Amino acid sequence: MRHRRRHPVLVAMLGAGIVVALALLPSCARQVEPTHHVVRAIAQDGSPRLARVLLMNRRERFTLSAAAPCTVYNAVNEDPLLELRSIATTTVRPSANGIAIASRILPHKTLRVVCHRDAALTVNGARYRGHLLIRCTPAGRLDVINALPLDDYLYSVVGSETYHSWPRAAHEAQAIIARTYALWRMASRSHLHFDLYATVADQRYTGVAKEAPKIRAAVDATAGLVLLYQMKVFRCYYHSTCGGHTEAVERVFDQPPLLPLTGVACAYCGDSKYHRWSREITADTIVGAFRRAGTDLVGIRSLEVTKRTPIGGAQQLKLVTTGGGRYTYRGSEFRLVLGSQKLPSPWFTVLATSKGYQFDGRGFGHGVGLCQWGSRGMAAAGRSAAQILQHYYPGAALQRVYRSKRLARPPPAEAADEQGAT
Repeated sequence: MRHRRRHPVLVAMLGAGIVVALALLPSCARQVEPTHHVVRAIAQDGSPRLARVLLMNRRERFTLSAAAPCTVYNAVNEDPLLELRSIATTTVRPSANGIAIASRILPHKTLRVVCHRDAALTVNGARYRGHLLIRCTPAGRLDVINALPLDDYLYSVVGSETYHSWPRAAHEAQAIIARTYALWRMASRSHLHFDLYATVADQRYTGVAKEAPKIRAAVDATAGLVLLYQMKVFRCYYHSTCGGHTEAVERVFDQPPLLPLTGVACAYCGDSKYHRWSREITADTIVGAFRRAGTDLVGIRSLEVTKRTPIGGAQQLKLVTTGGGRYTYRGSEFRLVLGSQKLPSPWFTVLATSKGYQFDGRGFGHGVGLCQWGSRGMAAAGRSAAQILQHYYPGAALQRVYRSKRLARPPPAEAADEQGAT
């Protein structure tokens, strides 16, 4: 193995060097997260603590296997309970007295499964680096958490959130913003038993399946680099396609304005299939979606956009029912109720048709922060990761907040080098 090489453009932007952990204060929420939480994302030795990713919660059972020797611990006091050469595929489930695993019932409510070779654990058919924490909830269900080094987590996130064929600079930019977002989440949830969801509720994480050599190289080249605004980490939003202009955070979410999330013009995402789109959705489909969301709709008399953002996004909609009821929705909320495949973004126009409503729009995702297809376009045009981030997050600074103390990670044995997706 060789030592990690530093990317010259990124190193040139470090300037002040390492930023102390106490400078990592959240700045995006409305003062709801105590600032001292953020130091819990950095260990005393200056490296980030393990990222705790919630793979599944409140499950009745799941399958587990291990292709190498492993130890099962009582996670409360770290006493070893089982030493196993390997684990053939077995069903893990809660029992009246604890947790059933590997044909045994262990009288404990929280277990830690540590495999002595990396990426040898398989959960429900997917392989993961790091170790597992299995918690039995008061309701008798299981939470499964994958704990692993932050950059190992990013190997999967960057591979899952981008295409492997994209240019190196796009992968590096994605690694930096995914790391920034993860540290922000690790700070804000440090009091919980997990840090990150494995879905787009936070960042898409699929284990080793989406790793690739060029993805690992991009993560390794940017180790420790994050974006800061006024010496604080912030919620580094990103999305698939903006369609020509990113949106200001306060226009989409219930959050205060923040300079790096003010919205910028983008001329680089034209290759995305969602750059422009059109959907016709029946009235019955809309009514059904809102009824499933808990709104007692019977029929729709009218639907219109009543307020737009400065760049033309649907900031507010008014829906009038056949019974005379009136409902007002934020554009992003309306989109989420219908689903992202029906309404790819909150930037759309609405026109009544004989069958329902015609939506013509642009972009995919909420539209805040980095446009991933725009990042890909900028990288293809020769822009560096630093230049891409400077464009999409104006006023933010690139800084290294920790340095990796290990060699570049090897690929997992027999790992599939699959194409990423966004």
